[in-house]
Amino acid sequence: MDSESVPDESRIEFYESYFRAHHGLSCSLFTASDGERLHVYTAGPDAASAILLCNAPGMSVEFVRPLAHRLAGAFRVITWESRELPGVYHDAQSLRHLMDRQVRDGLEVLAHFGVSGAKLLGWSAGTRIALEIASIWDGAASSLVRWRP
Repeated sequence: MDSESVPDESRIEFYESYFRAHHGLSCSLFTASDGERLHVYTAGPDAASAILLCNAPGMSVEFVRPLAHRLAGAFRVITWESRELPGVYHDAQSLRHLMDRQVRDGLEVLAHFGVSGAKLLGWSAGTRIALEIASIWDGAASSLVRWRP
């Protein structure tokens, strides 16, 4: 049986259970307003204060996983797999569009999980994403942290 014959739902269930067991994060698929399907990740108690981890565009969630795992003891951690990495071939307008889309993704992820207040934590260019989310979000951003190892 090849992977094409396995229904999407079965592959998603397998991936979610594998990821949760090996990485301590729950994974699900979320469809953004532009139709793109994004992997979103959560950890920690649903009733706890939320932290949105804004990763740098193009960086894998694996990069923030250790931090998410540590924060999950006290917080509801939410993050998503960002879109493409900005490159030298992007002009200023397409870079702006890419960043705007990342911000929109973050806002939509917060709405998807029903979050009305959160701490925002940004890594590298994710700091800019977190700052822009804080400036336009209808929810309450109680703090903004720029994270560097």
